[in-house]
Amino acid sequence: NTITSPPKLAGELEHVRTSGYASEREEEEIGFRCVAAPVRDRGGALVAAVSLSGTTDQITDESVTSQVQSIRQLAMQIGGHLGYVPAAMELAKRAAG
Repeated sequence: NTITSPPKLAGELEHVRTSGYASEREEEEIGFRCVAAPVRDRGGALVAAVSLSGTTDQITDESVTSQVQSIRQLAMQIGGHLGYVPAAMELAKRAAG
């Protein structure tokens, strides 16, 4: 299930950028999947990630949405402890752009 086509990979990376999370759907090993979200520091730099891995029975198509929300929330909480303030970063981007 590994993405081997450069255009498909580019599309997946764009989805990751816009959605704020990445997922792995049985690409490393059949029967397993993973979802992950970025952790950012005070300056908005990516410094870590939080992920959840499990079997396809544990991370089902039906449960992915709620698990992604939990992972993204945890990543934001950790980032908050590192000084990351999403609203401030958006304002800074708009001012610079």
